[in-house]
Amino acid sequence: MPKAPLTLSSSTLSVLKTLGAMIKAARLERGMSQAELSQRLGVSRSTVIFLEKGEPKVSVGTVFEAATVVGMPLIAE
Repeated sequence: MPKAPLTLSSSTLSVLKTLGAMIKAARLERGMSQAELSQRLGVSRSTVIFLEKGEPKVSVGTVFEAATVVGMPLIAE
């Protein structure tokens, strides 16, 4: 039996969109293109586009690495 698709809350979707927008802003501040970020992450440019739009299907590891690459701290140490 196939798994039912995960339904995300509106607050989760909102946080994903905000995080994606923050990563995009940090990327632009560094003068980095989507293509450059995709190369650094080892993913396609379309994955970067989805990430910046807050698409929930992008892996959390990819999102965290993108934040790291653009210099955006996620958790204070």
